[in-house]
Amino acid sequence: MKGFQKRAKVIQKTKSKSQVRVERERDFLLGAPEVSVFLVCRTTVNELRCLASSFESGEMKQAVFSRQSALVIEKLNELQRRLSGLTLYSR
Repeated sequence: MKGFQKRAKVIQKTKSKSQVRVERERDFLLGAPEVSVFLVCRTTVNELRCLASSFESGEMKQAVFSRQSALVIEKLNELQRRLSGLTLYSR
């Protein structure tokens, strides 16, 4: 039983230390422009995937899919245009 209690204490210490590191990393990532760009792109691509899935399952006609997917692609193009001159990171 003593060995179990020792291990529980070690695990608890490790958990509290890692929590601080995670908080700092989370705060850093929330302010990073690269993360924001990634999330916008990911959301837009997921929107396109949903449209494709609806079309492939027969829930959506080709004309509707073409029209709606073109709008989503335009969102990605607009994002690319806005970011083309922006340096997100430097080495």
